[in-house]
Amino acid sequence: MTRATWRKPANGRSDIVNIVSAARRGLAILIPVAAFLALGSRVPHFLDLSNLLNVVRQSSITGICAVGMTFVIVIKGIDLSLPVCWRSAR
Repeated sequence: MTRATWRKPANGRSDIVNIVSAARRGLAILIPVAAFLALGSRVPHFLDLSNLLNVVRQSSITGICAVGMTFVIVIKGIDLSLPVCWRSAR
């Protein structure tokens, strides 16, 4: 039978660092979801369809600008004209 050996990765970082970064990413999702559920249980009209549609409607311009800016940055054509994007959207 062969025994498993514990080897350190080539970059010198231990697996504990990978676990910590994964936990941080999990917290980035867990905290907003917990806040959403807490508000939904405390505020009577928070989870109503009209309120949720209002939140989506108000954040749609920001979301569209964020997706466009992300696309521009990813293709290495860094364009920081966010005020122009905001003005043309309104």
